[in-house]
Amino acid sequence: MIEITFTVKLVLHLGAPPVICHTEMSAKLKLDVDPATAKMVLDLMENMISSKRQSRDELSAELETLENGFKSLREQLSANGADAGQQPRGDNRARIREYLSKISSNKGARASQITKDTGIGVSSTAYTLKHYDEDFVRDEETKRWRLKNATE
Repeated sequence: MIEITFTVKLVLHLGAPPVICHTEMSAKLKLDVDPATAKMVLDLMENMISSKRQSRDELSAELETLENGFKSLREQLSANGADAGQQPRGDNRARIREYLSKISSNKGARASQITKDTGIGVSSTAYTLKHYDEDFVRDEETKRWRLKNATE
């Protein structure tokens, strides 16, 4: 005879729905079985393990496919300048300077137009224009922002 020892975990679901309360118990179970039965038990356990590994591999492949899809989407967004991530320091300042430099005769533009045309957020545009007074000046009469060095 062969002695097989199992640790059995029993989960009792109580209540409706059954997930409200549950109790877990575990116990060791020893069985004296003949070699044929022991082999059958071993085969069953190996099959269970094999099945779980196959399920794990399928999930891993699915996760890899999803991650590659997200990576591709991030690369496309980044290439189009639509990446929602943080831009490098000074990027908004440079983008606004470039935008204003392309306006003929330094006529300037309203903050709302700068926001719309550069794709920079409203609060970031306002902060950048006000914070970098060495670069930008506001004409109080027309409420347009211009490059400071072009007005001097």
